[in-house]
Amino acid sequence: MPSIYKRIFSALEERIEQGNFRKLEHFDSFLDFFSNDYLGLARIPFTPTQQLHFGGSSRLIAGTNKCNLSLEQYLADLFQTESALLFNSGYDANIGVLGTLPQKGDVVLFDSLCHASIREGNKLNYAQKIKFKHNDPQHLEQLLKKYQGQPIFVVVESLYSMDGDFAPLDEVEKLCQQYNAQLIIDEAHRAGCFDLKIPSNDSSIRIITFGKAFGAHGACVLSPKMIKDYLINFCKPFIYTTALPDYSIQHIQQNITHQSITNARKELFDNIQYFQEKFSSSFQLSSDALSPIQSIIIHDRNQLKTIEKRLHREKIGVKAIFHPTVPMNQERLRISIHSFNTKKEINLLLDTITP
Repeated sequence: MPSIYKRIFSALEERIEQGNFRKLEHFDSFLDFFSNDYLGLARIPFTPTQQLHFGGSSRLIAGTNKCNLSLEQYLADLFQTESALLFNSGYDANIGVLGTLPQKGDVVLFDSLCHASIREGNKLNYAQKIKFKHNDPQHLEQLLKKYQGQPIFVVVESLYSMDGDFAPLDEVEKLCQQYNAQLIIDEAHRAGCFDLKIPSNDSSIRIITFGKAFGAHGACVLSPKMIKDYLINFCKPFIYTTALPDYSIQHIQQNITHQSITNARKELFDNIQYFQEKFSSSFQLSSDALSPIQSIIIHDRNQLKTIEKRLHREKIGVKAIFHPTVPMNQERLRISIHSFNTKKEINLLLDTITP
């Protein structure tokens, strides 16, 4: 047996002892309070309307079809930015942008609760990486002053995927302008649920994913055209991967233009408000009141596991989130609210968590 197996076995044993061992599970006919399909668009049947072409190649070899270019132009127009560049997933886009743009001698200031894909992207560049306190513009400004004069990137999520709170984007954008820093915003969980009001002459880089509120697959980077050209020439996760198939491109096009989005947003926010009304008297909710992501911190890990088992026994889809995904003593129930959830389902969720 290869020598690495001893190390692998020890790591797995440690996870089991800590109660953090992950495994793949199948949830059949569960009430959905765990997916990121906030607007229910993933439930809409999709039938391609045009003949499909499968390039089976990088877009720089044989993978750029008219539908790729057409969708990118549509996205740039929709979000009122200079350009859009498609990626195969939000994870790919984050590691591509962070692994390509920052260089040796640069500084990357990133929020302490940024997603794992941002942290992995940072590992691929040679810049100096420094965390700032979560959603703390004062700490960010201290660091901007300290490293003023060097090329600086500031990285935040507009809506954080575990805590369900919003970044103070207005303050962060002003600081980036004041200190001439390049702002990168991961819009994964806000896009679709909320209108993205991108200021005119905006120089930020924004990563939009389609696998959450838009109910499809893939991602795009919104940016000034010069950034798009640079990524096409230097971003390895873009250059050396097979392009999204036409099927995925058409699916994205259908969902981002779907006529149900406006009503679905209204239903989503009605459900978020109802959830807040029902749960706020029983729990201290750590998430923003407008967020589709609601977290209930439960410090007792055994209690958290018991609640999760009870929920799953009743076929209610909620996942308990443990360390290392979240910090120790911040383990929680992560609840996703959707446009298609009913008040009866929300009541059942509450009754099952607090029998």
